[in-house]
Amino acid sequence: MIEKREHPQIQLVAIDLDGTLLRSDKTISTVNRASISEAVRSHIHVVLATGRPFSHVKPYIEQLNLKTYLVTANGAEIYDQDHRCIARHAMEPNQILSLAAVAGKADSEYWVLSEDELYQNELPDHVHDITWLKFGYKPGTEEGANRIRKMIQSFDGLEVTNTIPSNLEVNAKGVHKASGIKLVCEKLHVPMEQVMAIGDALNDLELIQQAGIGVAMGNAQEIVKMKADAVTACNDEDGVAKALSAYLFGGNVLI
Repeated sequence: MIEKREHPQIQLVAIDLDGTLLRSDKTISTVNRASISEAVRSHIHVVLATGRPFSHVKPYIEQLNLKTYLVTANGAEIYDQDHRCIARHAMEPNQILSLAAVAGKADSEYWVLSEDELYQNELPDHVHDITWLKFGYKPGTEEGANRIRKMIQSFDGLEVTNTIPSNLEVNAKGVHKASGIKLVCEKLHVPMEQVMAIGDALNDLELIQQAGIGVAMGNAQEIVKMKADAVTACNDEDGVAKALSAYLFGGNVLI
């Protein structure tokens, strides 16, 4: 456990979904829901920052009754309180073609997220007519993911992360959850120093490092724990609620 340190007043909490707010069964616990509701009642902005597309996040937004900004696709799309997309950061079609070619060489499954659709293991004929948001590899092993990372490390204009060690996610250079939250902060006039970020994977790392307080889940990847200011309990043990308690509501411990 990393002990809680002194921090500025938190005005915004950015929370990842998978491996963080969501339990292993992809549900939100009653304890986490109650803690988020308490934060909202305390006039704290609660913003979900996820690798998922908007359509895969909306049910959780409705469940939590959140009426705030939303960062999706690792920062490739930002939505306002009325669920209108206010910013979109696309990848170049040629980048998508090059990444798909690597998947073939590495014998890896892949998926590609467009503005409107998710494609799996096959690209449409009209690649250059589509707005592409994110590319993902699913080699199935950490060794396979590391091999692909080496294959694409010389490619220009890419931001490479993961959600688990056995996959890779690719966005346009400079597009990540931190860039998305920075835009939200500009809209809400909240300095990044007054942001708390909670996450578990490499696609959360940039945000955890740039936020005023970065909290890693107990189930987070080791590099995320090392770079975070504090470590809370795992996603199946209400780690989000415990982090909110520690930093917003006067609790003393995270685990």
